[in-house]
Amino acid sequence: MAKGSKHARQRFRKWINSYPDVSAWLEKYGDLEQQLDDNGGLLKIENFLPTFVAEGILEMLRGIDDKTWNLTAAGDDYVHNNIRHEFLSVKQGPPGLQDVFRIFTLLLPDSLFTFSAAKYCKAGHIVPHDDRAYTQVLMDDGSMQLCSRTIACIYYLTHGWSEADGGHLVDLEAPGGPQQHLPAFNSVVAFRIPRWHEVKPVTGDRPRYSIFGWFLEPGKLYELNTGEEAPPQQHSEAVHGAAEPEQQQQHAAAAVKQKRKKQRESVQKPQQQAAKPVSHASAGVKKKRRQRGVPPLSNSTSEQQQQQQQQRGKQKRKQPSEPVPSGRSAGQAAVAMKRMAKA
Repeated sequence: MAKGSKHARQRFRKWINSYPDVSAWLEKYGDLEQQLDDNGGLLKIENFLPTFVAEGILEMLRGIDDKTWNLTAAGDDYVHNNIRHEFLSVKQGPPGLQDVFRIFTLLLPDSLFTFSAAKYCKAGHIVPHDDRAYTQVLMDDGSMQLCSRTIACIYYLTHGWSEADGGHLVDLEAPGGPQQHLPAFNSVVAFRIPRWHEVKPVTGDRPRYSIFGWFLEPGKLYELNTGEEAPPQQHSEAVHGAAEPEQQQQHAAAAVKQKRKKQRESVQKPQQQAAKPVSHASAGVKKKRRQRGVPPLSNSTSEQQQQQQQQRGKQKRKQPSEPVPSGRSAGQAAVAMKRMAKA
């Protein structure tokens, strides 16, 4: 996108708010979960969005004021995750940023989600971890639902990134040993959780921009890493000798799928009996995803949600360490996009 081009910006804004255009473009990628299963749990897609859209998103992130970016830095935190990291992020930014996040949620309609923008400056990094974490989600009825990350998604936006710039995503569970993924412009990497990986420190002076986030499912679908578990290769050398990373990945994936199945069964029963539903997306999630459809959202439900959101805005809540994701599913976000397009 040419800098300062009013026409280019209008074209970009129109596209990201057009449900027919966005959904038609993403449809060619098929079922994300099936694609992950067919590719060993990790998928990389080049030229993920139209070039002019990628340029528009990059321009948007570059335009965010330095004071708006939040330093995301932490040591080992075994309560919420198992990660040490340092980079800049933002969840509430300029007009249009939420529209950008909504594009990625359409990869898994009806799934809960949380997305942010990231900016890695020199030395920005994330040490080896597997992304297991619990996230408190604010549901439409005002309740808080504990969810687990199930799929990670990262969209890279920096032009001309080279090996010398650092900042690679390193897949520590790749068959045959660690595999580096260059954060190439307009490319996406998605993978199932848990999966051990790291982000190498940025060595160049240019910032590394990206959109990142997770798809979530209600409940505790796994145990968190208490610090005793090591990345696959270290664990393999210390305990299993010649154990293959691919075999470890298969065991981990099978365990998570089994826990997901049990968790869904335990979550769905009380939902059917409870006076207040926990989530629009928690029951029948798998079936709806396979249909790749968008669930209906009645006008009465929309009005109730608006009233609840206004009421919640007036209440003072204790804020967690990071912004609480909304309980709105990706399918409902798609409905909102449709309505905006008609307005």
